[in-house]
Amino acid sequence: MGKKALILGVTGHGKSHAIQFLDPKTTFVINPDNKELPWRGSERIYKSVMKSVGGVSYKSSNYAVLRGMAEIETAITIINVNRPDINCIVIDTLSHAMNRSVMDYLSVDGYAKYKLFANEFYTLMAAIDNIRPDLTVFIMAHVEVCDSIGEKKILQFQIPSGKFTREALVPESMFSVVLLSDMKMVDGKPQYFFRTQTNGLNTVKSPDGMFPPTIPNNLETVRERIALYYNSEESLPEMEEQVTADSF
Repeated sequence: MGKKALILGVTGHGKSHAIQFLDPKTTFVINPDNKELPWRGSERIYKSVMKSVGGVSYKSSNYAVLRGMAEIETAITIINVNRPDINCIVIDTLSHAMNRSVMDYLSVDGYAKYKLFANEFYTLMAAIDNIRPDLTVFIMAHVEVCDSIGEKKILQFQIPSGKFTREALVPESMFSVVLLSDMKMVDGKPQYFFRTQTNGLNTVKSPDGMFPPTIPNNLETVRERIALYYNSEESLPEMEEQVTADSF
């Protein structure tokens, strides 16, 4: 079994920014958002797949625009089996793939459309759970605010299909690591970072001792630290907290 982590965040708070620190030679980016990656020269190092008569070839590519959850599941299965050179897959963002699935099921009557959506999401998660041990999948997703605990407003994974998927599957429960991409202004410039532990007002979490409460906005650091935490007898290197400011 490989590793997976859910990266939540408001748009513009650094989710995609963190991809640039991964090695493009060993990383495959799946981009349902169909937008440019937000750093200079990104299109030189992440190049689209080549179309062929038999469909899509993943043999030499590290980038694909895939719109639906079923397409993403197929891509991950192919990469898992046929691309031993890839050790990290990034889905940026799953939210737009989920929106596509919602639109695909508009013509389905009644409650059946929500069951179809939940099944598609569950099948994708099952495929990710069956990847090889050296592979890590980062899933980027948008957030929403809901009144979940009394009068407290909780920041959580946005599920566009309604409450059936959330109640039936509890998406965050499928992950041991759920990070929140956040930012604060320092000298007029945004400083991006990840929150690793809940403040009681969000669904963020990580295993005890894996991270300090806030860490740099760097997916390579996250990937390496997760692998070391589970697969090595060595102690984790000391890691200072990135910021101490409180925010929602």
